[in-house]
Amino acid sequence: MPRSSASIPEPAANEPASAGEFCVVCGRTGLPLVDGVCAECAVARRTLVSARPHATVVLCPNCGARQVGKHWERSGASTKLGAEDLAPFLLPDPETAIRRVEWRETGSNPLVKEIHGDVHVRFRGLERSVPVDFTTQIVHRTCPECSRRSGHYYTALIQLRGPAEGSPRKASELRDRLDEIWEATIPSARANWRAHHSWTERRPEGWDHFFTETLAARSVARLFKEKFGAEVKESASLYGKKEGRDLYRVTFAVRLPVHLPGDFYVERGRLYRLDRPSPRGGFELTATGTGVPERWPAAALEKARWVGGPEKKTAVLTRESPDGVLEGQHPESGAWVPVRGEPVGRGSGSQELVVDGEHLWYVAPRGRRRPLER
Repeated sequence: MPRSSASIPEPAANEPASAGEFCVVCGRTGLPLVDGVCAECAVARRTLVSARPHATVVLCPNCGARQVGKHWERSGASTKLGAEDLAPFLLPDPETAIRRVEWRETGSNPLVKEIHGDVHVRFRGLERSVPVDFTTQIVHRTCPECSRRSGHYYTALIQLRGPAEGSPRKASELRDRLDEIWEATIPSARANWRAHHSWTERRPEGWDHFFTETLAARSVARLFKEKFGAEVKESASLYGKKEGRDLYRVTFAVRLPVHLPGDFYVERGRLYRLDRPSPRGGFELTATGTGVPERWPAAALEKARWVGGPEKKTAVLTRESPDGVLEGQHPESGAWVPVRGEPVGRGSGSQELVVDGEHLWYVAPRGRRRPLER
């Protein structure tokens, strides 16, 4: 176990002794006294820090949650013991403040840990390091959340689907694209929402994502609505009763639009990347040859030719022809073809290009932002 430390606030220092008072043990005068004894003599007569006789940590081997009383906490924590697990077993003297603790394991049993702690304390203004040794037993117990997941318990379902009609993708391509979008989007959701995502099932038309908490599923569904302009429909079905109350499972049908962020379009001999639906209506796109953003009305995007999504981007070997034209080696045919767009980089090497049939398009680096006008 790596060294770790913890600390708590220290009590206020004692007032100096009045003139003429002396320690009844060592006889010294002019020192702060408590019940007639100075701090150094009191240290010699007290146990500043000890440990509980029976130390047990109950943790879930699947998610790392700890059982505290009747509750489970710290889901997603490490399954190894740390300062948060060990510090509650220390028993400081009422006048002792723990400044920090350096922990280490001295045994090799994976379920019965021999723990040594160098406890740095402050007692009546004196700094001391107190060694403490004790044994901690680890009990593995599956938490209710993981138990529900293993039993495929759920209270809510997100059905991630593409548009009802009009998608230029084949069913398998659309399903793969939906999976990419989920994997790219879910990390931006709150940790407590993600923690309730139980399992995923593949469907011919998309993906089903099961949640053990309805509020978390609803929040994730709204995230897709805000980010992609997805259509979200909510429905509930009765599946049982508990203590006289009806229990419902909620289904969130999340249907993404035809035009997805990351897709490429060709219009008037230029390649554009769709960035997102515009808050002001329409869509925000970027001309890939220049990096200049534009705002398009929905009708303009409908007229543009769809090329594909991020899967169309690939690293292509490039070279500069004798007449100064940038060429790329087509990944399928192997032929050297002129690169369309307005490339900044020249010469031989490798660049990320968009493959559009027999054509190659230059993709400008992101970050060249200008006013969105069209």
